[in-house]
Amino acid sequence: MASKYESKYNSDEDENEDIYEVLPELQLQLESVNWFHPYLTRHQSDAILQTSQEGVYLLRKRSRGGWGRYSLDIKGKQSVKHFPVALTERGVSLGSKLFDSVHIFLTHFQSNPVIADESGSFLECKFPYPQKVNEFEEYNKVTCHFLYGDDDSDEDDETRVGYSAATKEGYIKKQGGQIKSWKTRWFVLKDANLSYYSNHKSKKPIKVIPVDKIVHILGDDPSKCFR
Repeated sequence: MASKYESKYNSDEDENEDIYEVLPELQLQLESVNWFHPYLTRHQSDAILQTSQEGVYLLRKRSRGGWGRYSLDIKGKQSVKHFPVALTERGVSLGSKLFDSVHIFLTHFQSNPVIADESGSFLECKFPYPQKVNEFEEYNKVTCHFLYGDDDSDEDDETRVGYSAATKEGYIKKQGGQIKSWKTRWFVLKDANLSYYSNHKSKKPIKVIPVDKIVHILGDDPSKCFR
């Protein structure tokens, strides 16, 4: 005998509408938490959390994935991590963990949980980033305004944009410069710099490579290698 949920999920095109009919109260309950940001994009989340202290986290809607799909974004030691969260009729899922209710899921974060990712990094959720904060209504006064440099430059706005706040990190096997042996290093790509460390716990990088100074990248003989 089919359950009421199985009878509702009989077509992909009606799935989002049917879920909304079943779970509107759970959605409102989840999105009423003060660290949920309904209109924040991944790029904006990276920009906010990258300048925050380690352990700051927030919940936002995912730009793709449909209804009930969220992202838990956490500031790690060196970068921002994004974990998918799904709201279903069975509860709230985060990785392999299923919380039976929204209330249990939100209460879980009051205990500063630690989340691990596939690279072996551990992230403690310490400080929820609130959606609403008191802002100062103070502004600086413009005392001078002039053009700097050549105003006839051919550069357009796309050429002059700043670097993305997004970061990427993980382990990569690297061949030594003098001794041609392969070693596993922890790489962090942030702004215009590619830094690598002995491991993910190291605080000082072995070397920092400016990405904007790279002339070209060549594929190497072994699979998934480049130089």
